[in-house]
Amino acid sequence: MADPKSQLPAQLQEQLQQQLRDLQMPADVSWWPLAFGWWIVIAVALIGLTTLLLKLRQKHRQNQYRKFATRELAHTFVVWQEDQNTASYLQSANSILKRCIVYLESTTSTTSRSSSSLTGQRWLKVLNEFNKTPLSTDCQHALGQLAYTAKPGCDVALINDELLAWLKLHQANPPQDEPAAAAQAEGHHA
Repeated sequence: MADPKSQLPAQLQEQLQQQLRDLQMPADVSWWPLAFGWWIVIAVALIGLTTLLLKLRQKHRQNQYRKFATRELAHTFVVWQEDQNTASYLQSANSILKRCIVYLESTTSTTSRSSSSLTGQRWLKVLNEFNKTPLSTDCQHALGQLAYTAKPGCDVALINDELLAWLKLHQANPPQDEPAAAAQAEGHHA
């Protein structure tokens, strides 16, 4: 007979082999359904994207008048190059700028000021309020006075460039300080 001590490891070995089975691996973690945290991330991302798209659309719509006015002023300049009618150019330029100002006042102002009927210095003051840099003296003189003379003499190309820059750079909300606001109210009632 064999030594019981030598059989013990064989028996133990056999018992251990009987207990051994293939390991059952857990199923792979599925990406669906998503965990609650991912739903929050998706919701925040969608809200952010929607907000961004709405703001971009609003900015595009708010600046559409600039593009239209710029095209219209460029067309007016082309017409001037063909017919050299400076008075007509200046009157058209004034009309384009007034439509811009009236649009800006209708979208940003709480007062019922109408700049469409302003002329002369009051008109130029309103025009300059919407830009950080006022129009040059020559440009102001041309828009304020020469536009209403029979044969105005001015550098239309230079004025056109300055007005195109004004259309591009003017602010939708002009800075309102107390003296300017008082002068506007006085000019409106006069």
